[in-house]
Amino acid sequence: MKPILALLAFFISLNASACNLEGSGHPKSEQRNLPAFNGIDLRCGANVIVAQGDKQDVRIEADDNLLSKITTEVKNDELVIDFTRDFRSKSGVNIYITMPALCLVELTGSGNITATGTFSCDFLNLRLSGSGDIKGRFEAKSLKAALAGSGTMSLSGSVAESDIRISGSGNINARELKMFTSAISITGSGNTEVDVANNLKVDITGSGNVYYVSEPAHLQTRITGSGNVGKV
Repeated sequence: MKPILALLAFFISLNASACNLEGSGHPKSEQRNLPAFNGIDLRCGANVIVAQGDKQDVRIEADDNLLSKITTEVKNDELVIDFTRDFRSKSGVNIYITMPALCLVELTGSGNITATGTFSCDFLNLRLSGSGDIKGRFEAKSLKAALAGSGTMSLSGSVAESDIRISGSGNINARELKMFTSAISITGSGNTEVDVANNLKVDITGSGNVYYVSEPAHLQTRITGSGNVGKV
């Protein structure tokens, strides 16, 4: 029995050490040469800083012994970012991206995505189902924003029309995003603040709230939950 217990303890300790890869504390930068993409899909706890520019560029900063554990792969025109295994970074994981066009931002992990400057596009799709944050200033004809996690979206700029859906406990702060029309659906407990000039349609079946900065020209509400619609 003792040899079996000793062997079991050995494998447990081996597994624990494998799950606790430590960063070296020596930061290093690495360029990634990748095919063209117009979307970002972040599936891990990295910090992504993205800017609009004519030439595509991807650069990763992390502990030198962790760079090989960070994957960047283009699938269906989307840059998928993930970790191959769990680790503890001492220097953090920062990914700097420059790209001509941005159509999709998807976050399913605990990381953060920040768009610097102003991104101009026709159609923009934002999806957050993790606990991280998406921040950015956008100029678009159409915006779709879906939040199913506990994270936060902080949006500014202007869009002609928007479709906002909250099914999680997170919040969408869009009070600095000028919108002409917007349709908002809340089935979770999250809240949103918006600035809509013309048509604002709200459907609440959850406990979340919708607050508008200024009175829209036309307001249509349907509330079957415990949420509220009102001015900030």
